[in-house]
Amino acid sequence: AEVWASIEPLSGRELYSAQQTVPQVTHAVTTRGPNRLTANSRIIFRGRVFQLLGAGRDKDERGILVDALAVEVTGG
Repeated sequence: AEVWASIEPLSGRELYSAQQTVPQVTHAVTTRGPNRLTANSRIIFRGRVFQLLGAGRDKDERGILVDALAVEVTGG
């Protein structure tokens, strides 16, 4: 499905904190709408591929914003 998403690289303290749980995490992904994110979801953004590292989390507890951690898939 095509949905609105924000993809932001983690840096500094965020990256360190996230990597304590998931060592390879590199980005945070936020989507709008109901939670359709699973650990098998992939996000394609401007030709770059991001693999989610877990199910999405209802960021605002209103079903409007969902966020998840991701790793950029490189190479083939």
